[in-house]
Amino acid sequence: MTPALLPHWTSGPPDAPAVLFLHGFMGQHADWDACLAAWPQPVRSITVDLPGHGAATTWPEAYTLPNTQQAVLNLIEALHLDTVHLVGYSMGGRVALHLLLNHPDRFERAALVSASPGLRTEAARQERQRHDAALAARLVRDGMEAFLPPWYQQSVFASLAQRPDLRQAFIRQRAHNDPEALAAVLRGMGTGEQANLWERLGALRVPTLALAGALDPAYVDLVQRMAQEAPAVQATILAEAGHTLHRERPAQLAAALHAHLLDA
Repeated sequence: MTPALLPHWTSGPPDAPAVLFLHGFMGQHADWDACLAAWPQPVRSITVDLPGHGAATTWPEAYTLPNTQQAVLNLIEALHLDTVHLVGYSMGGRVALHLLLNHPDRFERAALVSASPGLRTEAARQERQRHDAALAARLVRDGMEAFLPPWYQQSVFASLAQRPDLRQAFIRQRAHNDPEALAAVLRGMGTGEQANLWERLGALRVPTLALAGALDPAYVDLVQRMAQEAPAVQATILAEAGHTLHRERPAQLAAALHAHLLDA
């Protein structure tokens, strides 16, 4: 079964292009609120809770990358939109990149925020699958309250050490998720389940902005390599931001997204 996604619209000029935003793991549609509030001009935005997140926890058998891609395509059809601009953060960026490569005619322009084309080797993918399976088991066993503090102590979130208020906000907001649903997401949509898309990047046709925060060195390297390997990809690094740049520097991100998507 492919889940139906519930769209959350913000108002904008009726003839303005529509921009669809996909959140990251443990997130929800409201994760984009600060970024959208800082948008330079009114925009027709669409945000959703991806399968397994927020209010979209009814279909545990559907928490896979293929089913999530299809759910996004079904949403675009249901809204009677021929094409949209697409923005994906982290896990949402993985979904977005699959969509851009598999269904390029549905997207005008795109942005990938703190996102990766996947692991290059099968051995690395299998190791990550084992890692994600262990995380999923711990999440079910210990619950959200025990899972969240160490999650945000990972090196990828190192910039949050300078923003304890934001780290606590993440923990408070994520605590409302369903641990069983998120465990299923880890098993079906984790990094280890993502195809190696590096070899397909050169065929990407949709003009795409790949963004990373300067305080997130692993993803700075990733987006710069993506731009080197794919003519359609442009890399942008935002200063004084880490992995969660849509929450750390929402105004700067909004300006960069607007310039790429709507001022091009």
